[in-house]
Amino acid sequence: MSLKHSSQYLVVIFMMMFVAGLLLTYTPLITDTGGAFYYSVYAGENAYAELAPEIRDYHLFVYGVMGSVMSAWCVLLAYIAANPLRQGERWAWNLILVSVIIWFVGDSFISGATGFWLHVGLNAIFMTLIEIGLWMSYRHIRKAPSQTPEMLLSA
Repeated sequence: MSLKHSSQYLVVIFMMMFVAGLLLTYTPLITDTGGAFYYSVYAGENAYAELAPEIRDYHLFVYGVMGSVMSAWCVLLAYIAANPLRQGERWAWNLILVSVIIWFVGDSFISGATGFWLHVGLNAIFMTLIEIGLWMSYRHIRKAPSQTPEMLLSA
């Protein structure tokens, strides 16, 4: 697969994650339904419905902030995949890799530590999809050291 196609593939994955973030932020019904689903799986049926309104509002707040951060991060990753990565810039490939590893390890650690194994599985699916795109693009990345963002700013 060409670098053009692998970068387009990554843009699609990041935009899917962007939309998921927007849904978390702007659709309280989905967030509320997701909270109810997680609670019923882990705490028993009707556990979420029995929460005090302040606690449910806090859930909406946390999911909303998380969705906004996720959307912003994914827009940045999509831009990097569509432009410098598509041009074969090694720093862009490295930046995407490091960024998703930090996300995956941190998010999966806290999800597993708190018993939300379903979320760890969802993380693994997205991480696998991203790693496929990075793997497909790797052989096209320039072998010579590329300019780093700092080098570009000082030019």
